[in-house]
Amino acid sequence: MNQHFEVIVIGAGSVGMAAGYYLSEQGVSTLLIDSYDPPHENGSHHGNTRIIRHAYGDCKSTMEDVRKQPYIPLSLQANKLYLQLDARVETQLFYPSGLLDIARADSSRLAGVIQTANAFDIPIEVLTADEINHRWPGLQVPEGYIGVLELRSGTLMCDDIIRAYRDLAITQGAVLQGNTPVRDIQIHSDGVTVTTDEATYTADKVIVCAGGWTEKLVRDAGIRFQHIRKTVALFAADEALYDVHHFPAFFFDLGAEQYYSLPSVNGMGLKVGRHDAGQEFDITAPLPPFGSYPEDMGEIGQFMAAHMRVPASQLIKGGTCQYTMTADEDFIVDFHPEHRHVMVAAGLAGHGFKFASVLGQKLGQMAVTGERDEELAIFSIGRPGLQDKVRLG
Repeated sequence: MNQHFEVIVIGAGSVGMAAGYYLSEQGVSTLLIDSYDPPHENGSHHGNTRIIRHAYGDCKSTMEDVRKQPYIPLSLQANKLYLQLDARVETQLFYPSGLLDIARADSSRLAGVIQTANAFDIPIEVLTADEINHRWPGLQVPEGYIGVLELRSGTLMCDDIIRAYRDLAITQGAVLQGNTPVRDIQIHSDGVTVTTDEATYTADKVIVCAGGWTEKLVRDAGIRFQHIRKTVALFAADEALYDVHHFPAFFFDLGAEQYYSLPSVNGMGLKVGRHDAGQEFDITAPLPPFGSYPEDMGEIGQFMAAHMRVPASQLIKGGTCQYTMTADEDFIVDFHPEHRHVMVAAGLAGHGFKFASVLGQKLGQMAVTGERDEELAIFSIGRPGLQDKVRLG
């Protein structure tokens, strides 16, 4: 196999695999390297399904401020790219289930969702608790809460999306080296050298999308993260109530706790997890399995007993994943501070999968053109919000 490539992508998960697809589509010789065989369960991209939504809930003071929010236009671009990918493969990758955002009627966050939807012409319905409970009998929303239904949002098949990007990238000429941990990256003035246990590769440019391992691989960029263990559970449920064609994905904000759920697709079961909380962990140590903490099942079970018609005893399986977070919880998508032929995408966990298509495309553009879109400026490595955690140089 050729040992030199125009671009090496380290970490072939969601964003990395998408970058490999868009690079190979342009005829760029591309090597994708991953420590495991993607899609796999050793990062943040697994679990069959993910929510894609567009109206974010940061309540701004003016419509002008809202329109400067970068996540909304990026999520809209990402949705278009997923639909394009869906059209290229036989497996359905996106289900327009809608996304129901539930919170107290006086929630400033939900007011921000409505404000954002109006600013970007995102179609929504605002529903009372009674209307929600009537339309979806599988939900039990208490009085005093409302819901905002995003009509064009829905459910992404995350594992199938990565398989689609992988297979198409390989068909387009990309090379994938799975089960191949990267041991070292040497950055030179005119390229990089990447060392694995089996071989040494060189490239003109490198994109590092290695999740929690990014700070170890790109040591001199000064990137630091918080690593959070998260859990999710899958339940056998009444398909007439919870199938993707009858039930939306939802986000349920109880104030002190936040939960999410995705509908059952092809009988795989109802997915429920807690969005906030979790446990910090050492990225170099094995991730404690589901059930290691009482709250793994306890919190989800309590939520379902109060708000859903699915007993916790119908658990199919529980799982864990890794959230890799920056200090300000925004992404990093940037050139290395000192080496413009090194690109980094990291800190994406929590809500990053929905953006994988567009971030992969934009990283590919950065590698080809040497320029970054202005809308990605908020994701700079050198932004002030990271100074406590990110030490440059």
